[in-house]
Amino acid sequence: MQEINALGVSFFITYLGLTILIRVAGINPVFEKSHLKISGEVISPRMGGVGIILGFLLTFSLLIYEFNNSAVLYFALAIFLQLIIGLKKELIGISNASFFWGQFFVASVIVVLGGFRITNLGGFFGVVAIPELLSVILSYITVFGIVALFNFTKGMDEIAAITTLFSMLFFGIYFFINGEKIFTLIGLAMVGCLAAYLIYKFGNLNEFLGFSGLLFMGIVNAGMVLKFIAYAPTALYSIQSKVAVVVAILIIPILNAGWNCLNYFFQKKSTHKSSRKNLQSLIIDKGFCQKKILVAYFIVGLFFISFALLLDRLINPSFSLAIVLSAAFVILGWLYKTKRNNLIIASKQLEIKEVVVNEEKRREESI
Repeated sequence: MQEINALGVSFFITYLGLTILIRVAGINPVFEKSHLKISGEVISPRMGGVGIILGFLLTFSLLIYEFNNSAVLYFALAIFLQLIIGLKKELIGISNASFFWGQFFVASVIVVLGGFRITNLGGFFGVVAIPELLSVILSYITVFGIVALFNFTKGMDEIAAITTLFSMLFFGIYFFINGEKIFTLIGLAMVGCLAAYLIYKFGNLNEFLGFSGLLFMGIVNAGMVLKFIAYAPTALYSIQSKVAVVVAILIIPILNAGWNCLNYFFQKKSTHKSSRKNLQSLIIDKGFCQKKILVAYFIVGLFFISFALLLDRLINPSFSLAIVLSAAFVILGWLYKTKRNNLIIASKQLEIKEVVVNEEKRREESI
């Protein structure tokens, strides 16, 4: 019953909060001046992530706080700190050094105080238990890496939303099967918040999450990933290839980051700063509208998660990860080749156009 309450309450609070935020953004001149983007006739505040965070934290306080779990309370504290950092970034800006130390402090709250750590690798590369120091280092790297993946999706809210929806739904079901009620509620509360957000996203709101929303989704995913990897392999429903499954869950942000790296190394240009050279722009150029993009991300995410779970039953964890990463590299290679072919075709069309224009000028001069 509490699982249904978590899903319903988070959806209702977030939907109501986003509605109020949109109306306030349309009235308040401060928001309108620097934090609005107009898509058609729809006003889209870029701080919509605040509504999602508040919806989750309110649901947390109503349904999850009663468990009195210190680790989860530190988890909530880390989320609140990300809200503060995101708001400062959105409203007055923040230096790279301040941002780094802010993220280090947030990671410390989860890893050191909350105890969210990777304590074993479940047989990955033949490794099970790992030393405490290495556990802390790997946990910090995981938090920084996942938050960075979501930061790379700035301006591409569909990637962050669909990925988090998949991950929270998966973790919610996994922990429900294994009797971890509190993390089940966290996962389902996030699903409710994102369901409310996606209703607005299907209404063609652009760049709605803002920096706060991306940081929030990054830290929630990081915490749940750490809990998932460290979870005892003797659970009711055991998964051995946990690293491969995590990569499959985060495959869309990974593809987006890989696309940025490919363009940087081959063209010496960062697509993260160019809204027309990122992965989503390539998909849009293929004729996909926003709703089709959401469906495409949904299909890709579902395929990779199902594929990773199938491999978990067939082969060992190391080979599972290798196959999942190989599939990701194949997709990246195909996308990059497609882009190059499009550029070649566009270049040839431009050359033909120039030849035709020059030929017409010659005819006019001869006349």
